[in-house]
Amino acid sequence: MLVLALLALFAGGYLLLRPASEAKASEAAEKPVETAAEPAVPAPAARVHLRVDTEPPGAKVYLDGYFLGAAPVELEVEAGRRLLRVEAEGHLPHEQPVDLNEDRAITLRLVPKPKEKPAEAPPPKTLTLRITERSWLRVTTPEGKRLYERTATPGTELTFELPVVVKTGNAGGVRVFLGKKDLGPMGKTGEVVTRRFEAPEKTR
Repeated sequence: MLVLALLALFAGGYLLLRPASEAKASEAAEKPVETAAEPAVPAPAARVHLRVDTEPPGAKVYLDGYFLGAAPVELEVEAGRRLLRVEAEGHLPHEQPVDLNEDRAITLRLVPKPKEKPAEAPPPKTLTLRITERSWLRVTTPEGKRLYERTATPGTELTFELPVVVKTGNAGGVRVFLGKKDLGPMGKTGEVVTRRFEAPEKTR
């Protein structure tokens, strides 16, 4: 018993008297080493198969503003809610959101642009008399101011500002043009005719 007591006393004294550096080294050896966690690698974005057809074919296809090609187009794209746009000459552009959470085949029918009405020609402001047979002719304003009076010979061509009053002694020999529109002879050969010509009103 005496021997065991001496051994215990000796061991306790050793622990109390051993150097601090040795004690710290021992503690460090016993403490587990912590390793830094590796950063998580992001999963690759999901992709789906997309096919776009258009009527008419050949329309330009855009996805989120990026040109994919002329329809029909077929390719792999990132999944998600995207913006699809198609354009074709002579047709109204079409744009719509699409949910690409799975493979999609989309057919779009484009609407033709409305045809523009041709600009209306301004109403004629002049009257032209083309003489085809010898004819006496008098032209006045509606108020009676004389603009022309004589016997006109074939080949003569006279132009007046509208409105005018025309009187001829040979209606068949005077051909009338309102602007560029041919109204034909004023009447029959040898017929005395008086006619008033007005500028036509512009249609609305």
